[in-house]
Amino acid sequence: MKLRVFVLFGIGLYAGAGFGATSAPVAQVRTQAVRMEHLARRLTVYGQVDNLPRARVWISAAGPVRVVRLLVNPGEVVAPGQALIEVAQPRAFAAYRGTRAALRAAAARLEQARRLAREGLSTRARLAAARATWIKLRADLAALVSEGASRPVRLIRARQAATVTAIRVEQGQWVAAGQPLLGINPTAGTWIRLGLTARESTRVRPGMPVALSPVFGRRGSSRGPRARIRSVGRQVNPASGFVDAIVYLQHNPGLLPGEWLRARITTGNFLGWLVPESSLLPGRGGYHVFVVRRDRAMRVPVKLLVMRRGQALVSGRLRGGERVVNIGNHELKDGMLVREIGQ
Repeated sequence: MKLRVFVLFGIGLYAGAGFGATSAPVAQVRTQAVRMEHLARRLTVYGQVDNLPRARVWISAAGPVRVVRLLVNPGEVVAPGQALIEVAQPRAFAAYRGTRAALRAAAARLEQARRLAREGLSTRARLAAARATWIKLRADLAALVSEGASRPVRLIRARQAATVTAIRVEQGQWVAAGQPLLGINPTAGTWIRLGLTARESTRVRPGMPVALSPVFGRRGSSRGPRARIRSVGRQVNPASGFVDAIVYLQHNPGLLPGEWLRARITTGNFLGWLVPESSLLPGRGGYHVFVVRRDRAMRVPVKLLVMRRGQALVSGRLRGGERVVNIGNHELKDGMLVREIGQ
């Protein structure tokens, strides 16, 4: 009898210990593995093929010249190496002759200094000074020759295929150094003007790669040429209301003047953890995700780098291969028990 009462009393204590006890909630979630990836940040803008005024190349002389003959007319297409204008350059030619004479004298003095140095009648300092003078005059003469100053009259030629678009001088006219003689527009290349908002212009820099494609899918293709940003304006263009970004194509792939283009500018390349966009949750301090570790949801703060096509590249204390919650994460709390479904 005593034994039966003791057993019943023990069962009652066990039942009393479990009375009122509640089990921890378990959330059902779906997850996806994270992995390290490279991803580019791109900006899509629009623009037009444009014969920009800055595409014009102005031809000028390094020194004062007198126009002898004009060999081309406005609108004429010229080939590389074709003569454009003939000029007389008396000052440049006089400078060339003077520098050449000075170089000959310096060469004689250098040879004399070397002979005296071998005989012990001159110092090394004098020899070094004579050599420095000779080197400088030789460089000056080479520069004058490269500028075409070795002849009293010379021809100025086109360096590339182009169209003559402006003539600023007349036959017999004296022209100051650096003053434009005539303007040409290269025919091989194409200029494109893209429109950026003021905020977008702060993200775009010269040299960034850009992929171009026709807006209306001309020739049934959405792919186009690739180039780089040539320059970015520092003010809003009053005609368009956008900041101009200029792209130059060295070879025209058949684009027509005024044609609208779509431009995808790569503004940066990033290395980070690739996670589903749905796994990102906003908070006071930025974004965070939940990862499953030992059947519990652990909150991990992350920094968003790039977002594209339902995927996000983030940085944070994640590990390759671990699983991030992308469905059911809105109801989670840090440390909450979870059960993965549909795996």
